[in-house]
Amino acid sequence: MRSWIRGRQAQPVTVQNAEDFLEGGSVLVGSPEQVIDKFGRYQAAFGHELSGVSLEVPGLSEDENRASVRNLRHEVIPMLRRTYPSRVWAPERSS
Repeated sequence: MRSWIRGRQAQPVTVQNAEDFLEGGSVLVGSPEQVIDKFGRYQAAFGHELSGVSLEVPGLSEDENRASVRNLRHEVIPMLRRTYPSRVWAPERSS
């Protein structure tokens, strides 16, 4: 049985080690630039305009999770909006 996504055959994901998982898996870990790059690769591969992201990471303290969400909000999301325009994003508000 073949899997198809938007007319493209899905490729199996082969993970040999943690580095492979971080690079090729669905986890979004790294610098803002690395996370933006991975979103860009997803957009190029699947043509999506919206991604769901789990923001609570098991094993991190509440303060660490809050810092991660702040980084996503202030460092990643604004660059994603500029780099990958979408009909999904609401107009930016002044903060």
